[in-house]
Amino acid sequence: MKSVLYQIRQDMASYTKSEQKVATYILHQPERVIHMSAEELAQAAKSSAASVTRFAKLICEEGLPGLKIRLSAEQSMDTDLYDEVAPDDDLNTLKKKMLFRTSQALHATNDDLSSEAIAQAVGLLQTHQQINIFGIGASALVAGDLVQKLLRIGKSAFQTTDVHLFSSSLQSVSLLVLISNSGETAEALKLAALAKTKQIPILAIVGDTLSTLAQQGDVVLTHDHSGEGLALRTAATTSLIAQLYVVDILYYCLLQTDFEHYLQMIRDSRQTIKQFFD
Repeated sequence: MKSVLYQIRQDMASYTKSEQKVATYILHQPERVIHMSAEELAQAAKSSAASVTRFAKLICEEGLPGLKIRLSAEQSMDTDLYDEVAPDDDLNTLKKKMLFRTSQALHATNDDLSSEAIAQAVGLLQTHQQINIFGIGASALVAGDLVQKLLRIGKSAFQTTDVHLFSSSLQSVSLLVLISNSGETAEALKLAALAKTKQIPILAIVGDTLSTLAQQGDVVLTHDHSGEGLALRTAATTSLIAQLYVVDILYYCLLQTDFEHYLQMIRDSRQTIKQFFD
């Protein structure tokens, strides 16, 4: 289950000032909020009832009643798990924190993924044979994962972090996939601009629907941003897992469009590797 307190903490910087007052009070006094009306919470948070109602609706479709139910369900949760990994964490604490963060990232990504967008993305992969996939840093690992998946089912897929070489390869590309957690990666934005001049459709996989790259994508798949830019991260961990989850969903939905055909191609590729390289 996705933690509402963790979600509030992660998204704090994106709230308005009045919403931040409500959010801060909820984070510090969740057990009291469970028994409060909108007016009581507004008074305690030094905000307005309208801000409380708006914030609750932002967090939970059912509004304040639904928010209070979710807060009640988290009363027994260890809130220390919300904190960043600390240098004095023992191994057991570290494992619990990483498991919690990974679980939250996957739940949030699953909620964010639009079925309509997935169907549109699958349609692009079906109708385009030559596909270039770009990501930099940790996103390059995700790009590589998608490339090897597509190659095994007969698609022509290409990846490189050399932007000049990648740009040159766009001459014959029919689909461009750009992967960026922030959606503001300079190289990805330049490639998107280049693709627009060549009328190449863009499938964007991003962690922020309001990002520049998301605005450039013809189809956009979103995943949990994992607090990118809101807190210090030693490495891309949960965001990487969220991106890989999106790729897996996309891949299996593509397989389902012609399952027996694609399954045979996967079997053939395994047989080839076994015959010549085992």
